[in-house]
Amino acid sequence: MRRLLAVVSVIVSVIVSSLAIGLGISSTPVAAVPPGFTDTQVPNPAGNNLSSPTGISALPGGRALITEKAGNVRILLANGTLLANDALSLSVCTGSEMGLLGAAADPAFIVNGFVYLYYSHATPGGNCNDGTGRANRVSRFTMSANTIIPQSEVILLDNIPATGGNHDGGDLEVGQDGYLYVAVGDAGTNPRGGGGSAAQDFSLLLGKIVRIRTDGGVPADNPFVGVTNAASCATSGVGAPSFVRCTETFAYGLRNPYRFAFDPNVGTTRFFINDVGQGTWEEVDEGIKGANYGWSSREGFCVTGSTTNCSPPAAGVTDPLTAYGHSTGCTYITAAAFVPNGVWPKQYDNSYLFADGGCNRIWQRTAAGAVDYANPFHTGSGVITDMAFIVQPGDPALYYVTNGNSQLRKITYDAPAPATSGTLAYTPLATSSRVYDTRDNTGVLAGPVRGGSTRLVDLGIDNSAVKAALVNLTMVQPVGPGFVWASQARTELPSTSNVNAGTGEFVANASIVPVDADGNITVFASTTTDLVIDVLGVFQEVAPTASGGRYNPLSPSRLIDTRLPATANGNSYTRSSAGPVADVRLGVSGLGGVPATVQAVALIVTGISNAGSPAGFVSAYATGTPLPPTSILNVNGSGDIRPNLVIVPVGGDGTVSLRISNVDDVVVDVAGYFAVGTSPTGLYHVVAPSRQADSRSGQALQFFQLGTTQSLDPGSPVPNGAKAISQNVTMTETFGPGFVTAFPADEVRPLASNGNTTGINQDRSSLTLTKVGTNGSGSVSYFVSGGAHLVVDITGYFD
Repeated sequence: MRRLLAVVSVIVSVIVSSLAIGLGISSTPVAAVPPGFTDTQVPNPAGNNLSSPTGISALPGGRALITEKAGNVRILLANGTLLANDALSLSVCTGSEMGLLGAAADPAFIVNGFVYLYYSHATPGGNCNDGTGRANRVSRFTMSANTIIPQSEVILLDNIPATGGNHDGGDLEVGQDGYLYVAVGDAGTNPRGGGGSAAQDFSLLLGKIVRIRTDGGVPADNPFVGVTNAASCATSGVGAPSFVRCTETFAYGLRNPYRFAFDPNVGTTRFFINDVGQGTWEEVDEGIKGANYGWSSREGFCVTGSTTNCSPPAAGVTDPLTAYGHSTGCTYITAAAFVPNGVWPKQYDNSYLFADGGCNRIWQRTAAGAVDYANPFHTGSGVITDMAFIVQPGDPALYYVTNGNSQLRKITYDAPAPATSGTLAYTPLATSSRVYDTRDNTGVLAGPVRGGSTRLVDLGIDNSAVKAALVNLTMVQPVGPGFVWASQARTELPSTSNVNAGTGEFVANASIVPVDADGNITVFASTTTDLVIDVLGVFQEVAPTASGGRYNPLSPSRLIDTRLPATANGNSYTRSSAGPVADVRLGVSGLGGVPATVQAVALIVTGISNAGSPAGFVSAYATGTPLPPTSILNVNGSGDIRPNLVIVPVGGDGTVSLRISNVDDVVVDVAGYFAVGTSPTGLYHVVAPSRQADSRSGQALQFFQLGTTQSLDPGSPVPNGAKAISQNVTMTETFGPGFVTAFPADEVRPLASNGNTTGINQDRSSLTLTKVGTNGSGSVSYFVSGGAHLVVDITGYFD
């Protein structure tokens, strides 16, 4: 039999401790990582060290679950420290490779608190020392704050034989399809006899990847659903007749699939499996529905136990993606993780990392499928057992746990700060362009962005002079309240949000986002959500006196309000229909301070939905041009009010048009305009997102009582003499309906609003292009009509 992971872990731990005492060698050696990366140990709380950690799994919000072999669950907090108290303590079998082996969070964890655990236990009337008196179990628990409630356990799979006490598998993940995947080993010995044949026995869950619904049911498209003798084996153990085909089976023919990982970069369910070999080969397999990976007749690319008899497998057997032999001292494959695209340097995009506990190396499988086994990505010590990427505020890291010396460590990349741009001129697109839609394969294979993960987005910009883009970010029906931020790819991640949404809402917000040399941005979602990204225009680097679009800020003023008659004084618009879908045309040239000839106008468009109305949206375009395929804002019906800033080209007749669909009324305020010129003023500068104020912490602003105004000097990084700033203004912890208006501190508050709320405890973000005061202070005032906290993030300024 192969060496046992648990036994080796104990031996290694003893050896490491002995060396540290006898030779003065540190028990926490600095691991070898590539230049630009750092490997550090996460300190344990005093007197409460980790104990034989087996797994780590990310939670939304930057936290993580850490499982310990003896049955305890620990919490990694979002600030990167370990919580001293256990979140849960289970009674588990701990002999050999048994114990609490894995954890996973539900995609809707933010609202339901569900976590899933895989552990070994004594069966009723049995005991942990008897191969027939112990089993493995998968249960769902509910977590509240940093505690997992023991009484909330719902058993989903049980009586999975643990005959030999080893080859338990133990990993579990929720795929992009929303189903729970479980890796089950072959139990070391077939409980029905027959040597290593359990992985090929369709009446057992052993040696399989199991797929179930998160309530324990069986997905209708599992391979054995509907075939002859199909039956559920969720709790039957060895009790199912040998002719049964377990409907929970997704793939089979595995020896000990200790860890597997899903690719967060795509919407589809794509995953790789690390299967521990016997005495010759370790392998990585691609997770394929119905696949047979060949154990116990195949190991790696060869016949079991051979390094030379490696002819192609029999029909119906799937070879691994990659495999390595034991001759280098690397003897049992463990941890697995995909690299999130756009967070590390380009050569790591679409890469898969996998580790070996025998030699403590981590290798990179590149996007092209190559593995350089002679040059691992990482070399450490302590028996690496599991790893996971966790995105914490401004600090994404690859965390890993070591079973041999009970450590939690993290590998971080020293990403550069977003580049500060030179002078940028704006060019609006003739029509907005949808570049990313997780619902329909636009820019990515369809499937929502998982909460707590990032995506790399190609904006389709092939001009190297373009340094930033005006995009519209739309969160579509998130499973729970949360936010999305966007930033320049491969730079420091911000701690600021661009758009906030509640459960099930459609919410859009415009953002000016710097792009990398390939025209890419990185987005992060704090909650599982579909995401739509439209490009409205680009900011291109030009010489200060070169011709280009320059911004001229105005004191915000109202152009139209369709709640009032079109004949009202100064309220000039036409509406094509009284029905739910209509075109509203409004004049802009020569009105509200806009000259007769301009390139584009910056408008604050507010959609208003009456009580009982359905959800709807608004599109904006230059009159006389085709209707764009994108929307600029969404309202969620039943009294919802949503504003958004849009920069829209002006038609030849000096008007712009709005297509409203199931939106009862619109209000339009003008904030400024872009005109082509050569003046050195009005050009844009991108800056790294800078939080200038957060009244929740008393930073720069205090809580806004009903109908109060406060002023703020933007300060660094905005220089003296700037004409306007781009900022994201977020109302949070609201008391009820209200709005916020940002305006020059030396002017009278205008009628216009920048953001609106309709209830208590809402989070509403809005991009504003705000003129600053000209009285020498350069200050901006903020008026909030209802009680709320205010968060201000500056993203750039105009000369």
